[in-house]
Amino acid sequence: MEKRIDKTYPSVREVTETERVGMVKEIFSTITPRYDFLNHFLSLRRDIAWRRFAIKKMRFLKTKRFLDIACGTGDLSMDAARKHPEITVNGVDFVPEMIQVGREKIYEERLSYLDKWLLSRLHRLIERVTEAYNNYTFHAIYHAVQNFCSVDLSALYLDIAKDRIYVEHKNALKRRASQTVIFETLISLLKLIAPILSSTAEEMWSYLKGYVREESVFLTTFPASNKELIKPEIEEEWEKVWRIREMANKKIEEKRVEKVIGHSLDTKIVIKASENDFALLSKLGNELKDVFIVSQIDLQQGGTETDIIISKAEGEKCERCWQYATELSSATGEFPNTCKRCADTLSSL
Repeated sequence: MEKRIDKTYPSVREVTETERVGMVKEIFSTITPRYDFLNHFLSLRRDIAWRRFAIKKMRFLKTKRFLDIACGTGDLSMDAARKHPEITVNGVDFVPEMIQVGREKIYEERLSYLDKWLLSRLHRLIERVTEAYNNYTFHAIYHAVQNFCSVDLSALYLDIAKDRIYVEHKNALKRRASQTVIFETLISLLKLIAPILSSTAEEMWSYLKGYVREESVFLTTFPASNKELIKPEIEEEWEKVWRIREMANKKIEEKRVEKVIGHSLDTKIVIKASENDFALLSKLGNELKDVFIVSQIDLQQGGTETDIIISKAEGEKCERCWQYATELSSATGEFPNTCKRCADTLSSL
């Protein structure tokens, strides 16, 4: 019997670039009219010249809506969003491996230094727990998970991140970044404890319906450690930050006993840092105040040893975020007695 060859949709090897363009246009003919610019070119990070051309063309055409249906690593979409924030960017791709590459790129470029630290600690935990399961050392699993939850998560990360979760605009970049990290941490922890705390993990998983595809935690795959997200240098630097933060907390506690301050947000800190500590703390930028959980912080380069001075915060207390500011909105205004950050957030809701 003669083999029938369907010429309508040629095999992958027979498709030329021209035919591929035609097929893409045909498939997306119903949605492309909604957009001013369509990218179908895909070359996995080898399309630098094309990206430059596309960005220039968007500016020339004053493009407002951009659909990237071959987003690959997301380079073109991210360049468009970065250089033309007025553009509505939509990226679509159907290859899971490429979506993962784009996801890691977002981690690298958009997560804060604190977020990267927690991800590094999380994937180090996954590595340690996986090894413990393989060696049947179940007590090591308990100690590793318990230490991660009580120290890395509760005492450090969540204590700092709660401000941005509660106070920032719901779509603020650093709030969404922290939500992403917290969600990934939760999913990974549930999978890690499922073999030994089955009922607890399954009950917690049931509250995630609508956010996860699988009906049960036991229908998922065990988490794999991503070595690219484990950053020893970041963890080492944060250990030094935590040491300085502990010094500050001890002095804050002394002022609390003296009734100078109540909550840590009532505090202003002056850090006269040594050369190395100054360079380290300067990396945190505006995040430094959040890390120390105070209203005001003044980082200065001091002598050979780092010294910390604690005093009452300047200004008045914002009624929304409880941080002190030298300027608050009017008591009779639209958002009375709020700092600029809170007033901007409330006005945009």
